[in-house]
Amino acid sequence: MAELKHLSAIIVGVKIMFDVALVSQLRGAQCHVLRFVPTKFKNKMSFRMHVRKFKVQGTITTNKLNGRITALTTQSSSWSQYIANYRALRNFASKLSDLRSRIVEVSERNRRYHLDIADQAIYNNINLMSVLGNTLSRSTEGATDDWANELDVPNDNINEPKVVALVGMYGSGSTHVREIYKHQQTIKRFDSYLWITLSQDVNATKIFMDMMKQLSGDSSSQPEYTGEDELAHGIQGKLKRKQFLLVFDDLWTTQAWHSIKRALPQDIKKGSLVIVTTEIVHVAKDCTESVDHIYWVQQIPKRKSFNRLKEYILVSGNSKMTREDKEDFEDLELESLEVPEPPFNTIEQVLRKCSGLELAIQALGQLLASKPPQRWGKLCDDLPSLLYNNHPMLKDIRKVMIQRYNNLPPYLKPCFLYLSIFPENFDIKVETVVDRWLTEGLVRDRTGMCHRAVAQEYLAELFDRSMIVFSKLRKNRSCKTCWIHPMMRDILVMISQEEKVSTTIGPRKSCSLLVKRLRHVTLDGQSERKLARCVDLSGIRSLTVFNEPSESIAALICSSQLRALRVLDVSNARGFQITQKDIRSVGELRHLRYLNLYRSNICELPSSIGMLPFLQLLNVRKTLITKLPREVTQLSRIQSLRASRRTEDFCHNRRNRCCCDSGVTVPKGIENLQDIEWLDIVEIKDNHGSKIEALGKLASLKHLGLTALQWRTAKKTNLQESHIMSLERLPCLVMLALLDNSYISERLIFYAKAFRELKTLEIFRVPKLKTVIFTEEAVPQLRSLAIRYCTLRLKGENNLKLRYVHLEGGVKIGITEKMNAL
Repeated sequence: MAELKHLSAIIVGVKIMFDVALVSQLRGAQCHVLRFVPTKFKNKMSFRMHVRKFKVQGTITTNKLNGRITALTTQSSSWSQYIANYRALRNFASKLSDLRSRIVEVSERNRRYHLDIADQAIYNNINLMSVLGNTLSRSTEGATDDWANELDVPNDNINEPKVVALVGMYGSGSTHVREIYKHQQTIKRFDSYLWITLSQDVNATKIFMDMMKQLSGDSSSQPEYTGEDELAHGIQGKLKRKQFLLVFDDLWTTQAWHSIKRALPQDIKKGSLVIVTTEIVHVAKDCTESVDHIYWVQQIPKRKSFNRLKEYILVSGNSKMTREDKEDFEDLELESLEVPEPPFNTIEQVLRKCSGLELAIQALGQLLASKPPQRWGKLCDDLPSLLYNNHPMLKDIRKVMIQRYNNLPPYLKPCFLYLSIFPENFDIKVETVVDRWLTEGLVRDRTGMCHRAVAQEYLAELFDRSMIVFSKLRKNRSCKTCWIHPMMRDILVMISQEEKVSTTIGPRKSCSLLVKRLRHVTLDGQSERKLARCVDLSGIRSLTVFNEPSESIAALICSSQLRALRVLDVSNARGFQITQKDIRSVGELRHLRYLNLYRSNICELPSSIGMLPFLQLLNVRKTLITKLPREVTQLSRIQSLRASRRTEDFCHNRRNRCCCDSGVTVPKGIENLQDIEWLDIVEIKDNHGSKIEALGKLASLKHLGLTALQWRTAKKTNLQESHIMSLERLPCLVMLALLDNSYISERLIFYAKAFRELKTLEIFRVPKLKTVIFTEEAVPQLRSLAIRYCTLRLKGENNLKLRYVHLEGGVKIGITEKMNAL
């Protein structure tokens, strides 16, 4: 029996390595096949079917292997079953050997034909997130925007035109600029006006010829010369010593910018302006002299969206509205949508679907106008299908969004497609996205970088391409949550089902799927049919819960068909609570890698938690747990362990009650978790010295949160200055949080060469601490300092290179002037 279990464990490990390699190689090769096939063949049904078979080959193979692994590793009370499984291992081993040879063959073929995919970041030498933060602080909302003031601010360099870039998703920058452009043409402020619409494949010669025609004022005339250099010189001659307004609309690459900017003259009249619209932040950065000349185009506000939607519906030439309906619709006000009444009760839903995107407002306005108001509700329900199946009135917006998706590099497509599991208009936590990408194996190896850093670069590149946008920022301007446009999500959902990736089960959602075997399933409310009748449970790798499903979570976990599950996330469950009963059998999910029970009503983890050998992330924050079981120390692969208990207590000002996080007690043996990188919140009280010493042995630890919430006790058993020295030796620690009486000495000194990698320090509610001293060369990487609800003095501040400082309470410091500058 022991030999069988040992051999099965070895095969599981080997299989994990093989399935990642196989899927990566097959998908990579498929992407390159598509690049070299002429467009006219891509639309042929036979070719599309062949590509689809090629694409899912890796997924089918891994599903079969997972089924075999589950059968081999499932415990059985019958010795005959053990013997049968043991005999099956020989056949299984031969299949693995054949699989390995296929992987090597595909890999060699990729190298032979130079098909290896380079997944390095497309932007260089800029801090993208910094650029994004600066850009968001200069956003636009209409024709009277701050960016329009650039028309009145001449360039410091009198010999060159000023270049301003507008960044927005799905062509929203074009709409804003066009209003300004038309207004400037009306007042005739500039000597020359040029509007150049670009494409993804820029032909500099054609662009220069278009510019010459606009400058000559005759669109039918042909330039005297057709050479690229000659045309560029001709344009410079016509714009020389003139004040002009030039718009390059929809720029895709920096290479295109460098090829077309050659036509810009050097000797111009003061006040000339070049406006570039793009969806890519690093392209905008390359066009401008400074990030101060980059502006983010926000989505149209709700009231303005409502008025534009009404306008598009009313002026449509094929309106199906009756005279009475049209009169009622003209009188409709935005405030009346709060209590919707038929037949216009779907307008609020349409506005959410548009989410302030001009292209979406125009398309849906024309679509609604083509049907009587009584059918608008059905139209909204069918919108995802109509959009994906290229309805004539939605073809423009579909073309734009599909083009943006297809233009993603191969390593980003599965990551972006994975976001379809989240509901419409949902604020997606960036931290959750990164953790789940890592757990699902969607992040590739990159030389010299850890997987988390690579995942964060993937996320940054999606921001860079305006595929996702910020929805909430932290106080230090870093991104907390992100958002996908609802119509782009609709396309992702349809692609996910077609590619057998994911689906959502809920009211009127995917209850009768043509494809039953999908890897990722989202439960978003009550369904008329049981989950087992909608999808094949044995193929599910991740299960995410948002609204209470038809079946209990406990029944799903106990299901013998769900044994291959890797991700269980109930952190966003709304309208119901996960209880102790629901997770009683969680130890049966032997392949689980991600378990998120955030804000659930559990009071303890079952002892079977130690039977999850592959678990990488465990989140039990804001639960009722007070201590972790000793079986947690058996989770040798755990990388993130986040635990805290909800407690109602008075806030620092003692005026209001609030929900605070208290720490949990960790068991002895915590030092066994050598792969752990994130550990919070650990309660330090009894035997605190041995615990701190154990924490000091966690060589991979990067984030550590300590607390000792003892408002009603006078025991001095908390962290002291001598214990900090045990943590100084942690080579990877980048974040340290001292919370709620966790430190009881009056002085805290950071000595030279201590905490070499520490970047973030937080000190909250530590009343006994009176002085914090930073000696020379201490914490050289510290960039963020937050001290709240403490009365203390800060010394040695000149030794710090801080970028973010947040202080609350009676903190006396000597860096007031420096902080004001920050």
